[in-house]
Parts: sequence; C-alpha cells; structure tokens
Amino acid sequence: MAVCRGARDEEQHISEVFSHVDHGRKGYLTRDELKLAIVELFGYKPSKYEVNEILAKESNISTGISREFFTDIMKSKLSSQDPNDEIRQLFIACDKRCRGFITFEDAKSIFKQTAPFVKHFDLQRMFEEVDRDNDGRVSYRDFEYMMKFTTQ
Repeated sequence: MAVCRGARDEEQHISEVFSHVDHGRKGYLTRDELKLAIVELFGYKPSKYEVNEILAKESNISTGISREFFTDIMKSKLSSQDPNDEIRQLFIACDKRCRGFITFEDAKSIFKQTAPFVKHFDLQRMFEEVDRDNDGRVSYRDFEYMMKFTTQ
C-alpha cells in the first residue's frame, strides 16, 4: 500500500494537496485548511498541539501558511515517517485476536469483507505462499515480507 515516490513526485503531491485545500486560491492556508491538508496527506486529524507547533514556526503567520513553508514542513514530516508503520498498522488490523499471527480463518474473514469475489482455492494458495515457514500462520515477518517484496 505504501508507494515509494521520488522527491519530485512527493513535492508535486504536497503542492497538489495545498492547492486542493486552499479555498479561494489565496496562496496561503488558514488553520482549518492546514488541518485538512494534514488529513489528506497523512490520514489523521492533527492535534491542536501539532497545528500550533507548525504555526509557531511560520514567520508570516498573520496571513497564514505559505506554499513554500507548507511544502518544506510536509516534506520533512513525510521523510521522518517510519516506512514500516503502515505495514504494522495493517497487520494489527488483520490480527483481530491480537495473537501475533494471522490464521487462514482470519484471512477468510478479511477477504470476505474486502474482496468477496476471491475464490476459496485462490485464497488458500495465496495464504500458503505468504506463510513462508508453513506453520499455518502468517507471522508479522511473513506479512512484512509479502508487503515489501511481492508487490514490486
């Protein structure tokens, strides 16, 4: 799910988000628009503390957050993210019983909700391929390997 982007693509994406949330095309973001931009870029609503921290760094706060400042801050924020965090969160979501592994029954339940068109036989083959040590369980390492190396 995580997509590796080049620096230019990343900067373009940040700029597109800025344009999308800059209502009225003012050339700067208000506090509320900054929150929307963070939601769009990172998928979570920022805390008041986080927003205040960003606003405190901007020298020209009377008008809002400039595109240049926003781009610099967001590039820094994106580069400091743990690349494995998204994989970890997906594994936790799949490991509904918090056992540290995913069983075939767990996988069936997940696929029934998210991809009901996948046939039982195909799901079983996929599960067996991901279960690298053939113990009937997909460990975090198995899951991480699948997410990192089988989608390339």
